[in-house]
Amino acid sequence: MQPQQPQQQGSFRVTLSIRKEPEGGPVFCKMEQTQRFKQLKTVKLHTDTTYRVDVSFKPPRSLQSLVIQDQVMAACERARDSTACAYSSYYTTEGLKPSKKGTREDLCIVMKVLGSGEVSTCLQTKLYKARDIQHCEWGSRLHCIELDCTGADDAPGGVRVEKETYRAIPSFTPDPSPEEEGCCGACSSPSKIPNISTEIFKEIADT
Repeated sequence: MQPQQPQQQGSFRVTLSIRKEPEGGPVFCKMEQTQRFKQLKTVKLHTDTTYRVDVSFKPPRSLQSLVIQDQVMAACERARDSTACAYSSYYTTEGLKPSKKGTREDLCIVMKVLGSGEVSTCLQTKLYKARDIQHCEWGSRLHCIELDCTGADDAPGGVRVEKETYRAIPSFTPDPSPEEEGCCGACSSPSKIPNISTEIFKEIADT
């Protein structure tokens, strides 16, 4: 029997970024105007589309496995330094049907982190037809989702997500569409966007 890996206590941050392939365009999110859904923020995705999912850890952690919607994903390490590390994988919505009017879909993401445990989050999404650009790309451009985590023996998977923050890419359009107004209320100003080392994000962008 192999000895169990000791748990790494303390806090760390997981940053999730979702980009549309092959051009690397951002996905969009909206702030719901009613409380009829489980969450106030909805991430918009196209059907029959491949998305690149970047996962970074600060300080560095080792990602043992990445599961999206019960699918075990192949994640490769893209960058690592003394302050942070980043992994990338690809998720496809091929074969999924567009969301019915007035409904939302869950996108569950589970990350098994060596020495820490499991970090899980569930994004609220709405799926649009692949050609429906007008509705799917209307809202705030999503930069990333931050998960501030703490190792905790009494938490499911051994990790507690203390805070979840959506951050948007700053919009330079002077007159946003009605759906953009108030979207992603937790989104930061441009000065607050960088969350892991610039070098790591640059290396990811260049690959």
